[in-house]
Amino acid sequence: MIDRTRAWLRSILLRRRLEREMQEEMAEHLERATERLVARGLSAAEARREALREFGNLARLQEEARYARGTEWLDALVADARFALRHFARKPGTTLVMLVVLAVGMSISTLLFAYVHSYATQPPPGVPRADGLVRIRGSQDDGAAGRAVRGFSEEELLAYRKLAGPFASTAGWTDARVALDAGSEVDRRGLDAKVTFVTEDYFPVLGVRPVLGPGLRAFDAADPASVPVAVIGYSAWERLFGRDPGVIGSTVAVNGVSVTVVGVAPARFVGVGAPAAFQLWMPLAARSLMVPGPADDFRAAARLRPGVSPREAGAAARVVAARMAASEAGIRARDPVTGLEVRVRAPSTEVVPLLSANGDPMFDRDVRLMSAAVGFLALLVLLITCTNVSALLTGLAAARRHEIAVRLSLGASRARVVRQLLTESALLASAAGAAALGIVALALGTVNRFPDLPMRLEVTWPATLFTFGVALAVGVLFGLSPALHATRLALAGALRDSSAAIAAARAGLQRGLVVAQIAFTQPLVVLLAAVLLLVLGSYQPQRQSELADQLLRLSLRP
Repeated sequence: MIDRTRAWLRSILLRRRLEREMQEEMAEHLERATERLVARGLSAAEARREALREFGNLARLQEEARYARGTEWLDALVADARFALRHFARKPGTTLVMLVVLAVGMSISTLLFAYVHSYATQPPPGVPRADGLVRIRGSQDDGAAGRAVRGFSEEELLAYRKLAGPFASTAGWTDARVALDAGSEVDRRGLDAKVTFVTEDYFPVLGVRPVLGPGLRAFDAADPASVPVAVIGYSAWERLFGRDPGVIGSTVAVNGVSVTVVGVAPARFVGVGAPAAFQLWMPLAARSLMVPGPADDFRAAARLRPGVSPREAGAAARVVAARMAASEAGIRARDPVTGLEVRVRAPSTEVVPLLSANGDPMFDRDVRLMSAAVGFLALLVLLITCTNVSALLTGLAAARRHEIAVRLSLGASRARVVRQLLTESALLASAAGAAALGIVALALGTVNRFPDLPMRLEVTWPATLFTFGVALAVGVLFGLSPALHATRLALAGALRDSSAAIAAARAGLQRGLVVAQIAFTQPLVVLLAAVLLLVLGSYQPQRQSELADQLLRLSLRP
């Protein structure tokens, strides 16, 4: 078995060399036979004819030799590919149309899968990927809706930070809306901003370093004199200070309190929550100076110790959650509208990888639903695309009835002609796949240049191979129907068919393809209309400031 496999691989890898050696060997045999017959008294031409007659059909013997090597299918494939390329060269306009239609459809499907993959696997913008970076996520029972997000109290956050077994370091934070004054000008006062009050390990745990300044780690949060310091967001640095490198040491007023700028966050980093036009990060000890009242809406992230899995860390975190719930001062929540404390139902805590969108406990369900919806939409796009191309292939195949009839009359089998037509479809789909890769790369390169994009779109090889595999399979499947239709003919009638007869022959199949196009297009139109209604229904007005250039806010939960 090993020897046969080795011989087969050798015949594939050294096909040209073996082909040349075979032809040289046969030519040498014929030459010797010719010389032997010349020596008997025959002329050179007669000797050559007699040698060929004794040797047998040269082309058939070469085919038998290739069959013995197991490479006859490769030779046939190469011949079919060359014939297909010549055929495409004779029909450049039609070929280009089919290529563009397939490439656009395949690229749209790949981009849809890229969005789902990025949504399901991307960390927050500006946060580097790390295996041990996890989110400590609180949740509570929300009735029929499943489970809802639950914030931590300061006591519960402190308990998680004391879990030294599973966590190497733990950071917590809470957000607040504040009024920001960045100068004496009218358009720099009373700006709506978001401050994230963080523990001292916040930036190290996330693996984020300020692009300017020492950051918050250089200041002792326990020292009251060092509390009014802040790291400002890149967009605030750009809009308010014109990216002035001398911004470190400048002061801004947050809710009337003078705050010193000690750092500038990286361009894409917007924290772990929702982004804002103007963002600041301040030590947790500064919260009492800026915002009145206690905080019970903390979030947390951590770095796992080597060898500790999120499942093991989650088990330890759930013990803490149960202990806090059992205590009198345990887990509590505050209604965002009334400000009153409400009872938390079935509180729990999970430890999951820190991703951009998995702050919601129903994240896994959302990903499954989104994957199903996007997969259905991508399949519809591919079916519509391949149906359109199949209609064109049907017309081309019907127009080639005379050519196909001639080939069949000369001895070619129907299977051989069908294989030739399928090779053309597969070659066309492969070329469209390469073009679609270029379209996807160009689209992702353009989209990912936007600094405010909540995530960077990525395409993985499994998703790409799956998309192109499905597209190739569907393309070949839809190419099979025109091939079978074109080769199912009576030779005598096909050889004398007029153009009118050809048009009549292909009309029935083309009508069927039109019906299929309508059937596939209707669900796509309905789905796109539903998405459009969701998008338009989720537009909400946003309070306008002089420097804010966002007039509308789109909130669409996938």
